[in-house]
Amino acid sequence: MKYNGLSDEKNTAILLTLLIINFQTKAISPPIGMAERYEREDGSNAQENLSNHRLIPRILVDGEEVQFEKNTLLQVKAKLGGEIKDSGTTQWLCYKNQITTFWFISNNEMQHGDLSGVALSSADKNEDCKKTQKTIVVKIHHTEIGTSWDYFSSIWKTETLPKSGSVWLYSELPAAKNFIQLNMANFTFRQGKLADMLFTQVTSN
Repeated sequence: MKYNGLSDEKNTAILLTLLIINFQTKAISPPIGMAERYEREDGSNAQENLSNHRLIPRILVDGEEVQFEKNTLLQVKAKLGGEIKDSGTTQWLCYKNQITTFWFISNNEMQHGDLSGVALSSADKNEDCKKTQKTIVVKIHHTEIGTSWDYFSSIWKTETLPKSGSVWLYSELPAAKNFIQLNMANFTFRQGKLADMLFTQVTSN
């Protein structure tokens, strides 16, 4: 690209400036917190634990429902502010209030900005996450942060808590055009109380 009336040296300087701006707007960030867990897990931990429950949480952002693979990170950002981070593999937004930190996640390979994961943690108070006064709710089968292991196991019919303190479940549902909707959930316990939850969804053939 050459700008008319300018010397080759000035054209080169302009192009270098544009390249720097382009690089800065696509800066790569290492994944943090639950976004890192989302990126690290390949689903193999859940493969033996088929659940009879639908592993699709109800997600409310500032009073409005948000759904996997229908809403986007940009729509969440429009409601809550913040900056979309990108590791190259995963994009995410994260927010925190006085009690909980929340992540909204998208897989770059398949979702391209559509919401494909949501996570919440009472243990990870990441300083990079934006503080928010707005209400974020993630609900599934009367299970929430702080739920005891005994109550959780009675609902989800899981008899033994693994030594890792982490329970993985998955479910499959038929989708349009002979596709399959795969949902996975990860529940992590600390000292007998639920501390982290991670939910993911992908639809493929």
